[in-house]
Amino acid sequence: MVQTASLRAFGSQVSAAAAVVLSLGLLAFVTLQPREVFDAHAVDSTNDHLWLTVEHEGVTYQVDVHFLSGESSSDLDVAHDGALARFADAGISATVLEGHAPGMVAAQFAKKSYWWPDHTTEWRYNAALKPDGLAGDSEAIAAAASTWAAAGADFAFVHEGATTAPTGACGEGIDGTNTIGWADIPGNVLAVTCTWYSGATNPTTAIEFDMEIDRRWVWTSGASVEMDLQSVATHEFGHALGLGHASESGSVMFATYPSGALKHDPTPDDRAGITAIYGASAAAAPAPDPAPDPDPAPDPAPKPDPAPAQAPPPPRLRCRSPQARVW
Repeated sequence: MVQTASLRAFGSQVSAAAAVVLSLGLLAFVTLQPREVFDAHAVDSTNDHLWLTVEHEGVTYQVDVHFLSGESSSDLDVAHDGALARFADAGISATVLEGHAPGMVAAQFAKKSYWWPDHTTEWRYNAALKPDGLAGDSEAIAAAASTWAAAGADFAFVHEGATTAPTGACGEGIDGTNTIGWADIPGNVLAVTCTWYSGATNPTTAIEFDMEIDRRWVWTSGASVEMDLQSVATHEFGHALGLGHASESGSVMFATYPSGALKHDPTPDDRAGITAIYGASAAAAPAPDPAPDPDPAPDPAPKPDPAPAQAPPPPRLRCRSPQARVW
């Protein structure tokens, strides 16, 4: 099912609604103007992401916006509306496509249709809006990124330090920096990752990602766990490298996060997903058996035992007979 929504930054008048329903797949085509009447309930039934086509500075991009909600959250319509409003307010024309992106693999894990062909990408952290009193946030986010480098695939994030760059990929456009930062996200959302990609290949080349973490929750990074920052960041970095949501509730990439859970380590399902995109790392690949010697040299012939040395002859004894004296 495909839904196209043309959103403009300004205006409050409603125009048009045209729908065509086809028998195969129940395909609907709806045009709505402006954003104030966007029908968020018609967005993808999985409700955990938006798949967009945007026009920005004369270039067409696709954008995946992935939302992570709490365990009890099932309605992300407010988050969808908020994300679309940001693009509209920035004057960016956005087309909302419903359904899975081309190339997505249906399995326990799901990989998206974009990747980083250099098998690496850098990121920076903007801590300007982090919650008051939160400590250990830089270390927790860095540990989350490093987790994927140890997942057995040929991919690694590179931490380039701090930045003041915004997280504009989630609404205002791209700026050449992959930024992790904080924001007030509409709806019951813990975090969102927005990845821009472009190209004719499949998978297409990722251009930029930004990650926003909702600062209104009670975040922890130590022994007392509420909303564990490292767990949520690990999930979001999975989206940034090209993974979708998984169907296994225990996996890092499951679509919801239960408060108090620790999900620092990718499960076998998560590892299978990243390996499907980037292949196994050299360290993870088993070493091949050594090749047999094609023409082994023959064993040398045994040498005969040396002949025993002859014993020397016994010494000859000389006896001197005593001479008799005559008186």
